[in-house]
Amino acid sequence: MLLELPVRRCTAPTEVLADLAAVGVSLIDEVSGPPALIDLARSIGSVVPHRDSDSDGVTVIQDRGVREAAMAGFTRAALPPHTDRSGVANPPGLLLTACGRQPDIGGEALIVDGRAVHDDLAQVAPDALAALYAPRSVLFGGADGHLGSVFALASGTAVALRLRLDTLVRFAPAVAPHIPALLAA
Repeated sequence: MLLELPVRRCTAPTEVLADLAAVGVSLIDEVSGPPALIDLARSIGSVVPHRDSDSDGVTVIQDRGVREAAMAGFTRAALPPHTDRSGVANPPGLLLTACGRQPDIGGEALIVDGRAVHDDLAQVAPDALAALYAPRSVLFGGADGHLGSVFALASGTAVALRLRLDTLVRFAPAVAPHIPALLAA
């Protein structure tokens, strides 16, 4: 299901947080550049540098001419849906992305509603959902990555989602047969 979301002309943290609470995403227009993006991020929480970020915490996504799996985000190839920093123990809870310039071709972003995926699995494939909650059932990243699960209870009734679908993930044999149901959801 495609969802049309409002694009705000204001970057007030309270409005961004209200959007996040209501629908899990906030689309903002007119972020003037990396410093404005960092200011907005700091007004909402802590900036967690990425392995490939600049000193200000901004990671510029562009074709760097690399062809190794761990650097697929820096190519012209499309990326499968994923959560950022899945291979670390405590990934950031929020990702801010800004478009620096409109590309001539490509540049689309696919945003997946993790809550909707979870709820769909609960209704149509509860066995798959149970397998995707199994502790220590997925290795994210390389040998020094994070051993966890696709879904995990975060706090209260909140559910954390951790996902990647490339060569840097290994699913336990009990989980692997349920990946088609996850993709369908």
